[in-house]
Amino acid sequence: FGYILKYIKIDLEGYDAEILQNLFQNDISPQYISCEAQNFGPVAALLANNSYKGFKLVDSAKVNRLKWVKPDGIESPFAEHSSGPFGEDIPGPWYLPESFFLYFGIHGPGWFDVHACLYPQSRPTRVPKFLIFFTILNKLLLKVRLRLLGK
Repeated sequence: FGYILKYIKIDLEGYDAEILQNLFQNDISPQYISCEAQNFGPVAALLANNSYKGFKLVDSAKVNRLKWVKPDGIESPFAEHSSGPFGEDIPGPWYLPESFFLYFGIHGPGWFDVHACLYPQSRPTRVPKFLIFFTILNKLLLKVRLRLLGK
């Protein structure tokens, strides 16, 4: 029809990967797409598509710390449990697929939204090594804390 979809948000409590696969099998690839990543399925579906060149990870528990500009020009935080920003409005750089895969693999699934973009406005970059290092360190410290607490 000549229409280009700008954005699709998927959050179907565990069925995100199936929805993504169905979209891609029907040649539906919007400029921006996001889904919940409570497991590796959605990330694998996005990466297997090979169309998306940039990726971001948004911690859904911290969306209310992000702000948006209302039509009257006043900044306002996103509501808790909202979808939050999408596309170029998400703070931080876009990451290359292979670098993002490593980062997400180390970070692990949870209450996160994975955002993907066909053609990011800024050139995608690698996830910084220090960010990967601190993610690993944080996971190790959490395990140590849990063991000390007997959990």
